[in-house]
Amino acid sequence: MNTETDSPENTSPPLDIRDLANNAVRDTRYLLPGLFVDTAKFSFLVTLVCVGVGTSVIWVGLPILVFTLSCAHRWANWELSRLRPLGLETPKLGPQESDSFAGMKWMTVLRTQRYWREFLHGIVVFPLTIATWSSVVTWWAGVLGGLTSFIWYSILDRVLTDNTDVVDLLHLPIPHTLFYTLFGLLFAVTLPWVVRRCCLAHIWLAKRFLLATDQELKAEIARLSRSREQLDAAEVLSRQRLEHDIHDGPQQKLIRLGMDLATAQRRLSEGDVETAGATLAEARTLTDATISELRALSRGFAPPILKDRGLDAALSSICAGSVVPARLIASLEGAETLPEPIASAAYFAVAEGLTNAAKHSGASEVLVNAQLDTSELTITVVDDGKGGAQVVPGHGLAGLLDRVEGHGGSMVVETVAAGGTKMTIKLPR
Repeated sequence: MNTETDSPENTSPPLDIRDLANNAVRDTRYLLPGLFVDTAKFSFLVTLVCVGVGTSVIWVGLPILVFTLSCAHRWANWELSRLRPLGLETPKLGPQESDSFAGMKWMTVLRTQRYWREFLHGIVVFPLTIATWSSVVTWWAGVLGGLTSFIWYSILDRVLTDNTDVVDLLHLPIPHTLFYTLFGLLFAVTLPWVVRRCCLAHIWLAKRFLLATDQELKAEIARLSRSREQLDAAEVLSRQRLEHDIHDGPQQKLIRLGMDLATAQRRLSEGDVETAGATLAEARTLTDATISELRALSRGFAPPILKDRGLDAALSSICAGSVVPARLIASLEGAETLPEPIASAAYFAVAEGLTNAAKHSGASEVLVNAQLDTSELTITVVDDGKGGAQVVPGHGLAGLLDRVEGHGGSMVVETVAAGGTKMTIKLPR
């Protein structure tokens, strides 16, 4: 018995014709629109960059160049989304400063290598697209034309008086339709291989120009490390603040409450009902104050409503219970798909903004605006107080900043011109 031929390592899986056909159709769907898309992309980018470079001496060209890179960036993202189903593995990078053109300085955009690589891809992919598009069209024409030769050749033979073709020129001793059918079968057999190689060429080019370089990956690793450190620091700071607040607040009041109850009990045993009643009244007042402080401290924990009913209901609840009247404007369609840490960070951001407005700003009203789009969650908390809020290490806003940046977001605290504080927080979706 030959054990070598029976080993699993030497057996190849059976050829699945349906998989080959499906893959060929999938690859063709990617390749066929390429000529039209890449022709428009090439013409658009070359025209704009020429105009931008030519007018950059009078500064008019700078915004044109930035707009050109912005378009190239969006085309690159679209190209990557088309190549992923074909086998391109793209590392998922977190949000970076260079991912958004909004608010960026022009020179920062122009100095970012990533955008110039995406622009160059839009240029060099054009000749490759011409070659791959021509190849796929040629092979599909060979397949369809050859396998249907028994239809169109008989029509041509009747219509044309002199129908001389390759078979006649080469004096091949086979029927014309048989020759073209065999020709079509040859194209059909090689079609999956050809279209796959065309797609692999586009994948190879995308890897060279569109994917992150080693330097960018190292920067992403460093950013993730900083984010984790910031999250750890924010958790430590929150725990220290909570311990401090409990020790200086409810704990001291509960000790005082225990002493008052002991005093009232002693007075009752001595028959001094009037003094005992006054002491119990003070204890009741102290109990209410302790409950209020515990409710305030509990805002440091995500409420059950956030998990049960979502971010919209949680924000409505916290605004309704705010010491300073708060008005909520929210557009949070699809918020149920937000990761729990992001929703929790958004809740704490609003809670911190309302707390600051109640404790420090002297505001009479707070406006909370929460908007969710396809890429990020934006929250603004604006009060009409005296303003002047700053991010000071060791305080609440510093801990909130660490938490937000730890999730890849950003936070800006500023004093508005009319007075009051505006806190803007953006978190990735």
